[in-house]
Amino acid sequence: MIAQSKKPLMDVIPWPMGQGFQGGTLWWEYVLDRNEQDRLDLMLMTALLSTEVCDMLLNHNQDLLQAFDFSQETLSRLTEIQVSTLEEFADAILPRQGR
Repeated sequence: MIAQSKKPLMDVIPWPMGQGFQGGTLWWEYVLDRNEQDRLDLMLMTALLSTEVCDMLLNHNQDLLQAFDFSQETLSRLTEIQVSTLEEFADAILPRQGR
Protein backbone atom coordinates (compact mmCIF):
# COMPACT_ATOMS: atom_id res chain seq x y z
CA MET A 1 0.00 0.00 0.00
CA ILE A 2 1.31 3.47 -0.88
CA ALA A 3 1.36 5.99 1.94
CA GLN A 4 -0.49 9.17 1.09
CA SER A 5 1.20 12.48 1.72
CA LYS A 6 -0.61 14.84 4.06
CA LYS A 7 1.32 17.87 2.78
CA PRO A 8 -0.80 20.54 1.11
CA LEU A 9 -0.41 21.34 -2.55
CA MET A 10 0.47 24.96 -3.13
CA ASP A 11 0.24 26.90 -6.33
CA VAL A 12 0.66 30.53 -7.19
CA ILE A 13 0.69 30.18 -10.96
CA PRO A 14 -1.09 31.57 -12.89
CA TRP A 15 -0.51 34.70 -10.87
CA PRO A 16 -2.03 35.67 -8.47
CA MET A 17 -4.79 33.15 -7.83
CA GLY A 18 -3.25 29.92 -9.13
CA GLN A 19 -5.44 27.02 -10.17
CA GLY A 20 -7.21 26.81 -6.84
CA PHE A 21 -5.23 23.97 -5.31
CA GLN A 22 -5.40 23.42 -1.59
CA GLY A 23 -2.80 25.17 0.52
CA GLY A 24 -2.31 28.48 -1.27
CA THR A 25 -2.67 30.37 1.99
CA LEU A 26 0.04 28.15 3.53
CA TRP A 27 2.40 29.21 0.73
CA TRP A 28 1.86 32.89 1.48
CA GLU A 29 2.14 32.34 5.23
CA TYR A 30 5.45 30.63 4.58
CA VAL A 31 6.65 33.39 2.23
CA LEU A 32 5.67 36.26 4.50
CA ASP A 33 7.32 34.59 7.50
CA ARG A 34 10.74 34.60 5.74
CA ASN A 35 13.32 37.35 5.88
CA GLU A 36 13.49 39.75 2.96
CA GLN A 37 16.36 37.97 1.18
CA ASP A 38 14.45 34.69 1.31
CA ARG A 39 11.35 36.43 -0.06
CA LEU A 40 13.45 37.76 -2.93
CA ASP A 41 14.67 34.22 -3.60
CA LEU A 42 11.11 32.88 -3.56
CA MET A 43 9.96 35.62 -5.93
CA LEU A 44 12.78 34.74 -8.34
CA MET A 45 11.91 31.05 -8.04
CA THR A 46 8.31 31.83 -8.94
CA ALA A 47 9.51 33.87 -11.93
CA LEU A 48 11.62 30.91 -13.06
CA LEU A 49 8.50 28.73 -13.07
CA SER A 50 6.25 31.14 -14.93
CA THR A 51 6.95 33.35 -17.93
CA GLU A 52 3.94 35.45 -16.88
CA VAL A 53 5.43 36.14 -13.43
CA CYS A 54 8.84 36.72 -15.02
CA ASP A 55 7.38 39.35 -17.34
CA MET A 56 5.59 40.98 -14.43
CA LEU A 57 8.82 41.11 -12.44
CA LEU A 58 10.85 42.58 -15.30
CA ASN A 59 8.11 45.20 -15.81
CA HIS A 60 7.99 46.06 -12.08
CA ASN A 61 4.37 45.00 -11.60
CA GLN A 62 3.37 46.58 -8.29
CA ASP A 63 0.81 43.88 -7.41
CA LEU A 64 3.53 41.24 -7.69
CA LEU A 65 6.12 43.22 -5.73
CA GLN A 66 3.71 44.25 -2.99
CA ALA A 67 2.46 40.68 -2.50
CA PHE A 68 5.92 39.73 -1.23
CA ASP A 69 5.71 42.52 1.39
CA PHE A 70 9.09 44.10 0.69
CA SER A 71 10.28 47.17 2.55
CA GLN A 72 9.93 50.52 0.79
CA GLU A 73 13.69 50.60 0.33
CA THR A 74 13.68 47.22 -1.41
CA LEU A 75 10.67 48.16 -3.55
CA SER A 76 12.50 51.29 -4.69
CA ARG A 77 15.62 49.31 -5.49
CA LEU A 78 13.68 46.65 -7.42
CA THR A 79 11.83 49.20 -9.53
CA GLU A 80 15.11 50.92 -10.46
CA ILE A 81 16.46 47.76 -12.09
CA GLN A 82 16.24 48.07 -15.87
CA VAL A 83 17.09 44.74 -17.50
CA SER A 84 15.56 42.46 -20.10
CA THR A 85 16.17 38.98 -18.66
CA LEU A 86 15.56 37.23 -15.37
CA GLU A 87 19.26 36.31 -15.21
CA GLU A 88 20.21 39.99 -15.41
CA PHE A 89 17.59 40.83 -12.78
CA ALA A 90 18.97 38.16 -10.44
CA ASP A 91 22.52 39.43 -11.01
CA ALA A 92 21.36 42.90 -9.99
CA ILE A 93 19.87 41.82 -6.67
CA LEU A 94 21.63 38.69 -5.46
CA PRO A 95 24.95 38.85 -3.66
CA ARG A 96 27.77 37.31 -5.64
CA GLN A 97 29.91 34.63 -4.00
CA GLY A 98 33.64 35.25 -4.07
CA ARG A 99 33.59 38.96 -5.02
